Amino acid sequence: MIALGAAMGIFVAFLPPLGFHTLLAIVLAIMFRANKAVTLMGAWLNNPVTCVPLYLSCYFVGSGITALAGESTVGPERVAVILTRFADVGNMWRSEFWRETGRAFLGIAMELTVGGFVLGGVCGAAAYFGVRKAVLVYRRNHPHRRFRGLD
Repeated sequence: MIALGAAMGIFVAFLPPLGFHTLLAIVLAIMFRANKAVTLMGAWLNNPVTCVPLYLSCYFVGSGITALAGESTVGPERVAVILTRFADVGNMWRSEFWRETGRAFLGIAMELTVGGFVLGGVCGAAAYFGVRKAVLVYRRNHPHRRFRGLD
């Protein structure tokens, strides 16, 4: 359940629903009975400090895929301007900020969503197998720390 939580949290971090990562992560953790704390830690990979490089990578992957289908519409320069505006943490508490950011993100939503699903899936799968291996090694090396229940 720990590895599943890590995978789901990291997958959610790559998705573009601004401001809803925590809620989405908790809902998924409850639905799939994953570790909620680990799921949140993975989802919080997306924060004001990391969102610009994270969303830029999602955009580049998504635009590459959508360009193959002839659907990509926005250039990388425009995306950098949009994401840099989002990184302005001081204005995050103003409603105008969210209206402007929402309008800007609608222009690149398809690329962000496609790239987010691809990168989130790949990184989530890598996290699952990496965390699963780490948990198994830890449990093998520390058998006395294993929770046995309240018998």
